[in-house]
Amino acid sequence: MGAAGFPAEVGKSTTSKKMLVQALNKNVYISGDDVSHLPVKGRGKPWLDKETNDLTWKNVFSLTKNLMDSGYDVVVDYVAFPEDINKRISRL
Repeated sequence: MGAAGFPAEVGKSTTSKKMLVQALNKNVYISGDDVSHLPVKGRGKPWLDKETNDLTWKNVFSLTKNLMDSGYDVVVDYVAFPEDINKRISRL
């Protein structure tokens, strides 16, 4: 969650992909945008729809935990609010 807290369009994705991922040996890059688009029908906009936002974070954290359990360093690229992170971080 290194770039968390920065506004949109400041280079979080570029930084995540080019710098953080390249600096780690066994790593995974998770795009929160890609995860949020997994549901094809019935999906709301995550910033407007609490159910979609909660499902997106539930999926991101599930992927993160599974990958960390397998020895990967995980870089998550997604806009995050403290409440999205704080209620789940202890489960990692």
